[in-house]
Amino acid sequence: MINVSNYDEDSDSLIISAREDNERVKTNFALGDFIISLTGGGKVVSLEIREFSNFLKEYGIDFKRIEKEMGNLTLIVKPKKEMLFIGVGLNNQAIKQIPVANIPLQCIKN
Repeated sequence: MINVSNYDEDSDSLIISAREDNERVKTNFALGDFIISLTGGGKVVSLEIREFSNFLKEYGIDFKRIEKEMGNLTLIVKPKKEMLFIGVGLNNQAIKQIPVANIPLQCIKN
């Protein structure tokens, strides 16, 4: 899986994509400041976090610490019990995972 992260300073939005060249986004789910993109087969392929600096601040993470490593951020997708955890990772460690209950797990593929 290839992870590509892109931060737009003007809109303070971070997009992390793990979409392969042959995959197409079919559905987007908006949950507050988070937009989750799925393929037609139900695979989570990207996460957009609007107001990313506020998101980090809310969890006690210094934006300046992350800013230099924006290109190394990865998409984390972990189904667990009746929830799906989607989040952001840095250097193979989760920065923060968000529990999502609005997407039916039977539609999700890793």
